[in-house]
Amino acid sequence: MDRLPTPRPGERTHELRFRSLSNQGRGYAFPCDREGHVNLDDLTEHARCNYFFAHTVIGSEFYMPVVLTVLTVRPAVVPPSAARTSSASPAPT
Repeated sequence: MDRLPTPRPGERTHELRFRSLSNQGRGYAFPCDREGHVNLDDLTEHARCNYFFAHTVIGSEFYMPVVLTVLTVRPAVVPPSAARTSSASPAPT
């Protein structure tokens, strides 16, 4: 499989999500292509183990995975003027 390109901030990408059957809001998400193919070589060892675990327990611990389109988040940009420290006087009592 080809390596998935690293998304640029603000770019749409995809992830394969495994939702927990018993714990609402819990689950796993892995970067994938639009067909749901996960490049295992790009995952850390820990993430790879989680991926195999999630696949193994579909139906007993997790729903069938779904492919979702997600938007990457741009990092916050702090204006240079706000980044400077100022000598603030103590708050009035």
